[in-house]
Amino acid sequence: MLPAPLLTGGARWLAVTICLLGTLFGGQKVAQAARKIQNGPIKFILTPMVLRGRSQALLPVSCVVNSKDPELLRGTLEIRVTLSERLVHRIELPDFVVTPGDTRFRLTIPEVTVNQLDLAIRAVVLFRVGADVYDLGEHDLVIPIDSRRQQAVLSIEPKNRLIDRDHQQLRDSLLLHRFAPSERDGQRSQLVSVPSTIDPGDVPATPLAFLGVDLLVIEPSALGSLKAEQLRALLAWVRAGGALCAVCPGQITSAEVAEFLNELVPDGDGGAAWQPTGAGTWEVTEAVPGGIRHGEPGLGRAVILEDAGLRDGCLDNVRWDHSVHFLWRLQKKREKELNRQPGDPQAVWSRPSIDLMGGREFSRIAEYMPENSLQSLESLTQDMQPARMRGIPIWQFAVMLVLFLLAVSIGDYCLLGALRLRRYTWVFLPVVSLGVTWLTARMAETTLGENDSQAETVIVDIGRQSLPVRSSRFQLTVAAQPRTLREEIINGLLVSETEAAQVLARQAQTALRRQGAYAEATIAAGQFEADIPLSEGLPPYRYTFEQKLKKWSPVLTRLTRVGAPAEMPEFPWGEWGRRDLSDVRAVQTLVGEVLERESAAIVWLIKNGGIQRLTTNAQACWGLEKFLLETSGTVRQGRGFFDYLWQVSPTGHSNLEDLRLLDPSDPAQQMLVIAVPREQNHTVYRFVMPHSGPQP
Repeated sequence: MLPAPLLTGGARWLAVTICLLGTLFGGQKVAQAARKIQNGPIKFILTPMVLRGRSQALLPVSCVVNSKDPELLRGTLEIRVTLSERLVHRIELPDFVVTPGDTRFRLTIPEVTVNQLDLAIRAVVLFRVGADVYDLGEHDLVIPIDSRRQQAVLSIEPKNRLIDRDHQQLRDSLLLHRFAPSERDGQRSQLVSVPSTIDPGDVPATPLAFLGVDLLVIEPSALGSLKAEQLRALLAWVRAGGALCAVCPGQITSAEVAEFLNELVPDGDGGAAWQPTGAGTWEVTEAVPGGIRHGEPGLGRAVILEDAGLRDGCLDNVRWDHSVHFLWRLQKKREKELNRQPGDPQAVWSRPSIDLMGGREFSRIAEYMPENSLQSLESLTQDMQPARMRGIPIWQFAVMLVLFLLAVSIGDYCLLGALRLRRYTWVFLPVVSLGVTWLTARMAETTLGENDSQAETVIVDIGRQSLPVRSSRFQLTVAAQPRTLREEIINGLLVSETEAAQVLARQAQTALRRQGAYAEATIAAGQFEADIPLSEGLPPYRYTFEQKLKKWSPVLTRLTRVGAPAEMPEFPWGEWGRRDLSDVRAVQTLVGEVLERESAAIVWLIKNGGIQRLTTNAQACWGLEKFLLETSGTVRQGRGFFDYLWQVSPTGHSNLEDLRLLDPSDPAQQMLVIAVPREQNHTVYRFVMPHSGPQP
């Protein structure tokens, strides 16, 4: 027998009422526990560490969490970067501990390309502790518009240190303004420098974090404070194409610093300029005029200035003027502007009066016109597009056609005749036709849905010491069905050249031609934000890149890494660099040696504004050939600061400005290019041949 119920009648209704009230009040308590705390005891401060000279750059930021709660709090710190209310990046720090007082740490926010002035870029910070969510506010990120381009000069020096007159003069002499023409020429706004400072302890330990910097300056008091991993990151960045100026004391007390300086500027014979003295110090063995040494490690430039020479007024001579010219990589045709006499009032490069507000210049802004990069990207994608798309196999189509004919002939005559239902012929035929049509569409969707295409072109740049210093992977993805492109990146910078960005560039180019100035392109915010990628993690160390792919809409991405790729053919770059390629026999011998190692290789020689095909199979890569010629720098028209500079520090962005390696005004420069094809994928090696041009 079943037991009798414990509660009956009114007691049962009373129990139900108590349960409902308990659930209601319990739910209110849970809702109160999960509420968002906006004015809590925790405050968050986000400060950019480096002033951005352009929008296409990583942004190192300094973060301070101030807690007035006497207890230790452990939770998850979440930082969301939004562009016009659209999430573009998310950083999550699990097991984040907030102690009473200040908790300081550093982060790197990935690049956010801003194409319109009215787009709001904010960092929303949340701290989750159990069910509590502390709202730490919204923080505006000041990022220049994509059409504005400035030269970022970063000085490494200790905080709260007074700068003497000599070092302040050094800073002023390195600004790019001094090479600009006068204000009335209307060109001065193209050469603008943005100076900022960073403490030695805040210097990142990865070279990718310096992709937003054009020139680095190391003060003598900061040189000895840098750690070994920081020095290695700086050296790798300079080899990848960066520019660095360091002021060193008379004696070096660190072996890591001495090795770092010897790698930047070896002596005249290629050996170590700083030698050990036996007393735990290192000194230079040979004196140089003015105490100024120049070096070309990899693709970069380095100038080392002795502190004693700085005190003796070496900044007031012509040699220092040429040193700054050497650092910024001004074009050869601009050298005559430096050949002046001291005190000449007509000097084109004479130091201007600069209005600085808080370390940043607001008096002038640089206009940047990236339309040529779009043409280069279109040239690159010509050879990366799929040659043909796989359709429905012919045998499947034939079987489907035979079955349809049998169904409408034998099926209609025999089947309906046997069933004596021929009066339903006009119902049977439409049903069979619709069924066959639906089945054919499903077969086509299944077949074409597997036609995802992905092609890669990897460009590896070889430095002057015959070592690979950086690589850029361009990947074109065409999705047959809408899906999400997801890739995990470790020690790299991945950016996307979206379809909307191309539309915006074309509109800006049209506005430029019509108005004679880079006007703002009118484009709907929804259309602009349709293909904005999302990244999660800690760039550039380890993060995940996601982007939604439309059906049959190609998406081109660029992945930049510093250093040598995992696999490379054993080409004797050092031996080839010593050959005179003006001799036809030397060129034929070099091509033969290349084909011995890679039989399908394609070889070009770029010089004097043209490209020479050294192998017959180069005609099959016409788009790649055009891309190499356009991005080398020899044929691009000088506009803005590119009318003065011929190379900039690495950026890793899709505007391709950092791929320029040749001076269009120097006929002595030449580049050897070798492409190794693998089906639709190409690995391209670019090697700037050493030449005996004038050195400062």
